[in-house]
Amino acid sequence: MMKPYILLTAGVAILSVGTLALTWSEDAALAAVPADPPPAEDAAFTVTALASVSTEIRRSILATGRTHPARQIGLRTEYGGRIVGPALPVGTPIVAGDPVCMLDPGTLPLRLSEADARLAEARAALETAEALVARGHAPDGSLRERRALLQAAEARLAELQREDAQRRIIAPFDGVLTEETPEAGSVLAPMASCATLVALDRLHVTLYLPEAELSSLDTDAPLMAVTTSGRELSATRHTIAPEADPRTGMVAVTVRLENDDRSLRAGEMLSVRFQTTARPAHHIPRSALLLSEDGSLGVRLLDGDRSRFAPAVIVVEDAAGLWVSGLPETARIVTSGQHFLTDTTPIAALLTERL
Repeated sequence: MMKPYILLTAGVAILSVGTLALTWSEDAALAAVPADPPPAEDAAFTVTALASVSTEIRRSILATGRTHPARQIGLRTEYGGRIVGPALPVGTPIVAGDPVCMLDPGTLPLRLSEADARLAEARAALETAEALVARGHAPDGSLRERRALLQAAEARLAELQREDAQRRIIAPFDGVLTEETPEAGSVLAPMASCATLVALDRLHVTLYLPEAELSSLDTDAPLMAVTTSGRELSATRHTIAPEADPRTGMVAVTVRLENDDRSLRAGEMLSVRFQTTARPAHHIPRSALLLSEDGSLGVRLLDGDRSRFAPAVIVVEDAAGLWVSGLPETARIVTSGQHFLTDTTPIAALLTERL
């Protein structure tokens, strides 16, 4: 039979071993739990940036308008009358000096003959009066009367000759008719239009550009016009309106097209491409743009181990990205991660890339 003190000793030993095992397990568990890392007050942020050098870029401005004749005139006369001669159809080619409409002269030939005869009489009367005064047979006052009669006869003949010329409505330049002339027998009222003549050897196109774009246009750059069929034509800037439309802010710009072969028609739709002056710009991905706190558009540039916001202006857009101006000639432009940066955010690593 085992003695009681032996059993007591064994129990104490087992209890001690259990206590040691429990104590070791708690220490090991605490040691296995990692401590919270200290806050990184100056943690660096890795970004991707583009090392860029500016390039001279021109921008195209496309405007659309319709052609219209450089010269157009409504043929009229001060004197009314009955039309004589056949009507001319639309599109009839006219040479400068050709009669387009003829008015019945009526009694004009007789009045011309009468005025011519009266003028001859007045001249003869003046010559006779001058001879009598020279011999002392007539007073000097008679010469004033004769000269006045001569001037009146000359004025009357000139008036009738002008009316005679007005009854033949003559084309002042080469062109074509845009409307049919009146039929023979029609009565044309004074100052009524007989026909409209247009010259198609030179055409104008009036286009409308934003007022803000005018200052950026390159005045020495050639202009290119493109028809709806894709035909390209050289153009010349003709006039710029002195003021903008207050409602739209657009300015009328007229360009000139030479059309010696008459291949273009009046009223045809054309697109004209203007070029702006060259300006330095950087090519960046669209994702590089961001807005500042005040709403300005720009990018972030690396500045040592920090970055700063730089305003930028979009010059032109292409399939690969954007051309922007307003940046230094050489710049390191942040292309990813820029939305998480401030002027004080440190940057530890920089990965340069090419667009």
